[in-house]
This record gives sequence, structure tokens and C-alpha cells, in this order.
Amino acid sequence: MITKNNTCGVMVLYYPDDAVLENVRINADLVKKLYVIDNTDTPDPSMQSKIGGIPGAVYSAGGGNKGIAWALNKGAMEAAKSGAEWLLTMDQDSRFGGGSYSVFLETANGIDNSTVAIFTPFHQFAGMEPYPGEWEFADAVMTSGNLLNLAAYEKCGPFEEKLFIDYVDWEYCLRLRQCGYTIIRINRAVLEHPLGNASRESFLFLKGMATHHSHTRRYYITRNRFYVWDRYKKSFPGLCKSDMRSFRKELVKILLFEKDKMKKLKMVWRGYRDYKKGRFGKI
Repeated sequence: MITKNNTCGVMVLYYPDDAVLENVRINADLVKKLYVIDNTDTPDPSMQSKIGGIPGAVYSAGGGNKGIAWALNKGAMEAAKSGAEWLLTMDQDSRFGGGSYSVFLETANGIDNSTVAIFTPFHQFAGMEPYPGEWEFADAVMTSGNLLNLAAYEKCGPFEEKLFIDYVDWEYCLRLRQCGYTIIRINRAVLEHPLGNASRESFLFLKGMATHHSHTRRYYITRNRFYVWDRYKKSFPGLCKSDMRSFRKELVKILLFEKDKMKKLKMVWRGYRDYKKGRFGKI
């Protein structure tokens, strides 16, 4: 059984403002203890006292941005030390709507979880409706809102810190599946997740969703997705081929819809070049 008493949480911050405090309060109430990891290059000193005053929340700063994988690993290790069996992983700008977390636990506890590494909610972006059906198997999922089985984490190893950011979630999901575990999406449990800078765009007869990621993010996305393809293409050929098609479409969207086209395309090339040279970590 997954309960509050055997679940800890990790919430990763990056340049947070006071608006994040409400999400910290909400998430801390869901778990036995919430480890709030501030990944900001120069953390705001007031955040420690503000978050430290929230019952169940434990604030720590990494001394600079060490990447999402490092922060998740820190949270997992602290949770394991406290005797937790499950880890709730949350972004600073995501939250479960209404009674969705109760539905999440109720549904998860009705499923044999002996081979489940991750229970994930339905990630609701603007205008999206939940998928039909109570639950389904998933290939690879984003990190926020997941319940991670810490026994699976112990068996399959930590998040890949050399990736720093982007495709950390994909790499970990595929590794868990290689180890024989499954990932289950619970469609009735809704996680409210913002779109960031994404927007629907059109050019002549073409329409599409452009993410408007920064040129730095384009570097990490490109470098790390090539790494994931290379490592998992034999085990998951269909998924990797599908993502290759997505990569080509993203390049077209950058050219048609986004600003700073040349800067972003240069960073795409640099990401590919660093992948080929085996250069990882923070750019």
C-alpha cells in the first residue's frame, strides 16, 4: 500500500518567488516529509526561512545549479534514509487539482504494484482533456507528479546526472523498463502543469505547437536525446524512431515560428557535436 506514512516527496526549485510557497504547502501535506531542493545558482536567503516554516517541508540549497538529476537523487537518498518506500517528484509549478491526489493513491493501490516503478498522473496542459480509461501503461513520462518506487530506484540506479537537464526523465523511464519494471499512467488523477512559453502558431497553411525553448535548452535537448537514442534504440526502436521524427519537426517549427532561429540552430549543432565528443554535464 502507498500511504502518506511511507511516502516522501522531492520538489525542485529554480529561481522561485513567493508564489511557490502555496505549492510547497500543498505538496508537503501529501507526504510524510517534503525535501525542497533549491537549484538556483544564487539562492534567495529568505527562502530557507519561508519554506522552513512550512510543516513537513525541509529546505536545502545545492550551492548552485547542479541539474535536475542531482536534485532528484538527493531527494531519493534522503527519502530512503527516512525509511520511505515511495517518492513523489514535483516541479515547483505543478499541483494536483481538487481531490486528484486521493484518486491517484486510491487507483494505484488497486493495482498490483510488484513490478511498477512509476505511477504517473495525467499531465494536463491548457485545453487538454484526460485520456479515456482509468489507467494505462506508458512508455516514458515527465518527472513531475510521479510516485517512484524506491525499491526500483535502488535496483536500477540513480538518475543520470551527466545529462544535467532534459531527457533525464526519458532515460530513467527506459532504464526502469529495461530492468523489467512498468510505468502506469492513472488518467483520472490530474496534475495541472503549465505550458511555459509554448504557443500555437501558424505560417501560411502550416499550423503547430511551438515550445519556444531557449537556445541553451535546445543544446541540452539535442545532446541528451541523441544519447538516449544511442543507448536505447535496440531495446525501444519504435519509441526512438518516433522521437527522431519529433526532432525533425521541431527543427521546422524553430525555422517557421520561433525567434532567435540561428542562435537556436547553432546550439542544436553544438549539442550534437558535444554528444559525439562525449561531453556532458553543465554547459
